[in-house]
Amino acid sequence: MDISSVTKAFQSERLIYRSPEDNDKDKEFFFKHIENDPVAKALSDPSILRPKNKKDVADFLTEFQKSVLAVVLCLSPDEAKKQNIESEEPVPIGFICIGWGGKPKNREQHRATHIGIVIADAFRNKGYGGESINWALDWAFSIPCIHQLLADEQQRPWWRMIFAVQREEGQSHFSLTPLGYSQDGSLEPHPVIQPNQGFFIHQACWPIYRDKMFLFSPRRYKDEQILQVFFDLRQSMPSNGDGWISYLRPHNQPALSVATFAGRSSFGWEFLKADPSISPLGPTVYRLVDGGTYTQVSSDVFSKLSTELNHEIINLLNNGSFLNLRLASKTIANFSKPADLPQTFWASRFSRDHEMRFFPLEYDRTETWRDLYFSMKHALKDRSKTAHALNRLRIWKGLEVIAPCMVAMLEQSPRLEDTASCREELVSLGYDMTQKVQGFGGEPRADPYGDVYVKGSRYLNLRGGAWFSVSIGELDGRPYICSFRVMGRDHIEKFRIGLVNKAETRFLIKPSDQVTAVKVATTFGGIVGLAFRIKDELGGVDWKIVGKVDEPDDYVGIKLLKPQNGPYIMGLLLGLDACKVVTIQLVEKPGDATTMDKPKTSGQHVWHPAPPQPDVVTMFPPTVDETAFMLNMDFGGPSGSLLPLLTRVAIFHDELNYTVRGLGFYYTDGTEKEFGFREVLTTYRHRDTAIELSLPIDGPAGERIIGLGYSAPLASFFRIITRFGAATKRIKPMEDPENPGMEILVSPHGETVTGFLGQVRMIPLFGYLESLGLVHLDHVDSSRPVSPSTALNYYKAHEGQSTSVLLNNVKRIGISCGREGRSRRPEHVSGFRFDFWDQSPPVYAGQWFKEIGHLDVCKGERITGITFWNAVQGCAYHNARNTKYSGVRIERSGPRPNAVEVHPGPQGNMYELSYTENRFERLDSFVWDIFQATDSTNVEVKPTPLAKKCLSSRSHIREGLCTKNDKVFWEIEDGKGGWTSVSQIAAFFNPNTKGLCGLEFTYKDNQTRRGGYTKGVKTTLKVKRYEEVTGALTRSATTVTSGDILHVSFIVGDSRRMQMDCSGVKDYDHDPNQVYPSQCSRIPAARKVPGGVSKCVGVYLDMFPDLKDKVCAQKFGSVFVEPADKQGGK
Repeated sequence: MDISSVTKAFQSERLIYRSPEDNDKDKEFFFKHIENDPVAKALSDPSILRPKNKKDVADFLTEFQKSVLAVVLCLSPDEAKKQNIESEEPVPIGFICIGWGGKPKNREQHRATHIGIVIADAFRNKGYGGESINWALDWAFSIPCIHQLLADEQQRPWWRMIFAVQREEGQSHFSLTPLGYSQDGSLEPHPVIQPNQGFFIHQACWPIYRDKMFLFSPRRYKDEQILQVFFDLRQSMPSNGDGWISYLRPHNQPALSVATFAGRSSFGWEFLKADPSISPLGPTVYRLVDGGTYTQVSSDVFSKLSTELNHEIINLLNNGSFLNLRLASKTIANFSKPADLPQTFWASRFSRDHEMRFFPLEYDRTETWRDLYFSMKHALKDRSKTAHALNRLRIWKGLEVIAPCMVAMLEQSPRLEDTASCREELVSLGYDMTQKVQGFGGEPRADPYGDVYVKGSRYLNLRGGAWFSVSIGELDGRPYICSFRVMGRDHIEKFRIGLVNKAETRFLIKPSDQVTAVKVATTFGGIVGLAFRIKDELGGVDWKIVGKVDEPDDYVGIKLLKPQNGPYIMGLLLGLDACKVVTIQLVEKPGDATTMDKPKTSGQHVWHPAPPQPDVVTMFPPTVDETAFMLNMDFGGPSGSLLPLLTRVAIFHDELNYTVRGLGFYYTDGTEKEFGFREVLTTYRHRDTAIELSLPIDGPAGERIIGLGYSAPLASFFRIITRFGAATKRIKPMEDPENPGMEILVSPHGETVTGFLGQVRMIPLFGYLESLGLVHLDHVDSSRPVSPSTALNYYKAHEGQSTSVLLNNVKRIGISCGREGRSRRPEHVSGFRFDFWDQSPPVYAGQWFKEIGHLDVCKGERITGITFWNAVQGCAYHNARNTKYSGVRIERSGPRPNAVEVHPGPQGNMYELSYTENRFERLDSFVWDIFQATDSTNVEVKPTPLAKKCLSSRSHIREGLCTKNDKVFWEIEDGKGGWTSVSQIAAFFNPNTKGLCGLEFTYKDNQTRRGGYTKGVKTTLKVKRYEEVTGALTRSATTVTSGDILHVSFIVGDSRRMQMDCSGVKDYDHDPNQVYPSQCSRIPAARKVPGGVSKCVGVYLDMFPDLKDKVCAQKFGSVFVEPADKQGGK
């Protein structure tokens, strides 16, 4: 044994590897830096992304320690010092494991296993990941029985076999190297590939890539040439937050989800697992329909052409155009029946511009073209694991986005110069390079600019006069600036920079003109818009615009580059990747000492939608990056002119990823100003929209914002500080008990805030607000009262995505529906707004978009009922449904009309959820919980003067009843100040399951009350005039595994038990002293009814969702009350 090698077996150049310890130090590290890092968890854990508690961390460590290899990555003391960390002990930075969770005893040697690594955010992008993986691989292959490390099981389906395109070190050519397989077919691990060295493509996709390139270009390019431009293109594409290149989105999101996690359910996307390289084989049986022959003489132009010429014409048409032509021309319709069309027509359907263009070019065809066409049509209907054609079509459509660019790269081969050499040459000519802007790389790293790929640079001279032609190319769904062509006054091209596209914008810069500024629109991956401010010899100013620089799209920022050394710009240093412009820097003549080394200002940042106006004061976040993407949320308007109209602020909250995506501001005149990003990506890579939490601002009454408070990350706390009534209003989407503190920003002298500055974390589809700043007026508005107190008094607006409101003293309830493009659509009831008589601030419950109804409540009146309707989705027996309310009814006490009812959505076959007061309980408070896909509501109750406590489901125990349960009572008010009792009970049973589904009570004055679903088989019990109902029961033995209650009993008087079921009513004797087993369970003394005094006053039903033939009651029982000592009240 080599002792020297064993001595340092648990360390590498910079890292030390140790076993995790069961102590507070390790638990604290994993809790703070690993398990609650949303980026790390989203990329490494396929489970639902949610905050973890200490117990979750303990469970994580238990499974982690079961791994074949489980080590904590630590910086050596020397390396820690280099990172400015003083510690004599190794500093933990992450972990790596092999064989997560371990294997059954004595089976550790068996073939395939897994490897996983997570590094804390502060230590990423420093090379520690690659160093630790190499160490772990060395460890794994030093053990004789572990022969391979695969990303999945040994026998993997094709969609887990991934190819890597990698640049060979020291060589200019490219190779296609399979991950996990060597040339002789034996299983071997592929070396770890860094992002800047290569990337992955599916094994079966490569032939599709080659076919696509051949159809887009008349030339047959070699594999090496295609790989070269493919690699360059991949380097030029911005990466998404999960590392996948973005051109695969959005249509391939399900494919990425299925391919990433083998065990994940595909929700109807099974075809994504089909091998696209397999062509459908075997004949398809189909019947050709003869539409008949038109005998009427046709006078259209096609009747004058020969049949062969007409066939040649329709061969050129796509299917849509061909079908339209058949409808327009009887001549074409007559000779273009499927059975009559020649084979040349069916063959044309497989050409480049037609519907079967994705079919493999190299295919050993034995059937006719027509048979092959219908075979493919039939195959495209398959969505199972054998849907090879459908999966190939999906991949083909994705490639259509990038193939034109790749062909242009092959044909044009744009010349670029080394950036450093280019800069040195400009310096040698006596020029300075000053302000700069560039695209965002897209990776979730600390430096938002650090990841942009620059292949080379060129200098563009803006002096001397010339025609400039700037082209725009579509890539990744955005129009990027791709090239510049410079032409003389004679329009003869002098030179070009980048890939020239057909879409060009041409403008002239005269020899006497001066370019005094350049406005740049930048986003992920490059520059999308330019505007040149040109001053002519007479002092006139004009803008030459290319692309879009006003009202920019999401994730597009604006930066105005101005000369620093003089009045004009000499030229631009353009940085390009393989296909577009990614950086722009001003080139100027040297300035004097007074113009050099200017302090950094807001001009360093990229702004959306535009920089702040010069007449306001900006307060940047304390930790803002030097070149940050900043949202300028100007909600006040010029000089604060919109503030008197401001009534509501909404926060766009990503409940799935626990981030704040933006803010919205809403005004009395209908104006809306919204900033940020609504679109969110769900766990399965489907697109959704953020939920919106609203906060009232009383701008018309003089309430003004003077500051804000937040904690990092911003999703933990968010406060708006106002100077109206010395109140601070807070939106608190969620609470982190480990929150270290809060940043408070307030205008220095109470100046009115007219805008917020939001620093955005720039990750494609995952962008969120990291920190906030202020924009305020440069003077105190003396016309508004200033709070006499300097202390901050906080008014809590939200606790999580939950809003709770007391129902006493309510003056008005507004009802909102959803909106198109939001998390709740127009057919949904999305939220309420409560106004109060005591002038306290309004409260928004749910999400507020547009009022569709309201209920006015007079002083002293109560809210007596709230009923929701929603369509049911899911399994009735598991009570599973995605609740989005389609209708609501709100009732109050007092004279009629005393209710409002709205149904923005469908009304048939709805599940009804009702909260209604009764003689023993009043509605006390209302709660609305908001989630990404569902709404949940609840109402708390309080006892009336007739009861000591709220209703109970047990006679001798205080067992609270859910307010959602349907309750029906023996006695109700008769409307004349008295009471009326039940005279008839009708029970309804499901005809299919025989289970109880509803009750209907009829009273002596002919009033009726219902509970549950009153349809089905009806059984009726009549109560005699001298009798009264005193109780009800059902035994557990009467229920079945499905949850159905097959019969119920009502106690009449003291000695009769009337049992009701599908077959009718049966009369039994009843012993009032009988004690059932369910009453004998041990209970805490605090829950016992004092003296056992409790009275049965009715029954309750707990219903399963209404799913047509599956409706049933899951619980039925008596309702008990502790009567008050003194009877009185209503």
